[in-house]
Amino acid sequence: MEALIYCRVSSKEQAETGYSLEQQEQSCRRYIESSGFKLGRIFIEYGESAKTQKRTELQKMLKYIRSDYDHITFIVVWKLDRLSRDVGDYKSLELLFISLGITIHSATESNEFNAAGKLNRNVIAAFAQFENDIKSERTIAGMKLACEKGRWCWKAPIGYIRVIENKHSIMVIDPDEAIYIQKAFDMAETNVYSKKDIQLELIKMGLSDLKKDKLTKMLSNVLYIGKIKVSWFPDLIDAEHEPIITVEQFTKVQDVLLSKRKGGINRSLDNPDFPLNKVVKCSLCGERITGSKSTGGSGIKYAYYHCSSKKKCSVRTPKLELEEKFYILLNEMTLKDNALKATLASIMSEIDGQKKKKKGLIKSIKTKIQIEKNRKDRLLELLLDRTISEDDAKDKMRKIDDKLLSFESQLEINRLENIDAQILLKSFKHFISNFGDLWLNTIDVKLKERIQSIIFPEKVYWDGKEFRTGKTPLFMRISGDLNTKKRDWYPRADSNG
Repeated sequence: MEALIYCRVSSKEQAETGYSLEQQEQSCRRYIESSGFKLGRIFIEYGESAKTQKRTELQKMLKYIRSDYDHITFIVVWKLDRLSRDVGDYKSLELLFISLGITIHSATESNEFNAAGKLNRNVIAAFAQFENDIKSERTIAGMKLACEKGRWCWKAPIGYIRVIENKHSIMVIDPDEAIYIQKAFDMAETNVYSKKDIQLELIKMGLSDLKKDKLTKMLSNVLYIGKIKVSWFPDLIDAEHEPIITVEQFTKVQDVLLSKRKGGINRSLDNPDFPLNKVVKCSLCGERITGSKSTGGSGIKYAYYHCSSKKKCSVRTPKLELEEKFYILLNEMTLKDNALKATLASIMSEIDGQKKKKKGLIKSIKTKIQIEKNRKDRLLELLLDRTISEDDAKDKMRKIDDKLLSFESQLEINRLENIDAQILLKSFKHFISNFGDLWLNTIDVKLKERIQSIIFPEKVYWDGKEFRTGKTPLFMRISGDLNTKKRDWYPRADSNG
């Protein structure tokens, strides 16, 4: 009967000083000797947490066991929490060892394997996790308190180093690295250099191993302006460490980064004075119609919409005239009478149909989930009865878990929300009956643009005299009566109104 020994310490400090490792090994050796077991290999875990199974020596031991487990009967630990401090992990390891004919023995705790002994082991595992959770809570509470006081608790970013002051670790500026940070912000602020340019310049200055994503994080890191941002608190916190960058320069750089993320979109397209900038195109050349102001001979500025083509296209219309024509077009496109009723009825029917369809789909998904859970229960029974190998069980279990995850995701996506169809229809009816006035009266250019994109999923074309519309809006296609109604919905507006 061969026994393996597994020892573990929970921190780097214990690993460096050797604290408890020798004591653990000696206790396990004495237990093996007194029990008449034969000592096999010893696995010593240096400073790795028991919160996870991804530990170096534990994985080595599992690999060793799987390669030749016939001659291994016992695994001996100093205490059960050396194996794991997570109840789920402990039970999964225990089930694995049971399936291989191996039992876990503690050198310092009860080793009864009857019902009372199993209960005792489960209690020990639960308390180990409880103790670990308490430590985690205390650690997080301490980190929150430190952050509130302005202390950054994690690794110092480039530009700072940690020093010990009054028995506390604090961040101070590293003058050798701070020059890289200042250079990066100086270059970014100009909006002339790309991130690649900044990256190459910093590498040239001596900052090695600087990847593009690391540079992006650097340019957005509020630590450089003496602030702390953590998910525990909604607002920025004033930090104890000294800033490297001024708030003004940091703000300018964020504006530059935001502009580049938007792809360099011309800000004039969002000009509230010209809401038609994004929706109207020139029907003569296909270029965008844009708005601008020009100064007349008397010094008065006049607002116009004109073709943005460099080919000197002749399309040019006073701002108020074009917007008035657009308002008339919106009003004349409004659904009326039978077309409106047909559209609302079609939407209501669609809502009811979707509800019934989703109810049936959810019921089907729930049935599939229950089937997979039953399969999982049967598989565990077979594993405990040793009628199936651990490798086969593990492979089948993984496939079942993959299916369960997929089904549960589908269930979440298809869950019905409590939708008041009458309120929905009332809101929709108000919109499609009044979108001309809604567009005219709102001063929010973004809202105007949303209305425009709903009514005109494709651009509207203007030749200086009349509009030509593109793709039919979805809500107008719902009623299914376009052929007879299209003439009423899609009038042409000429220069005489």
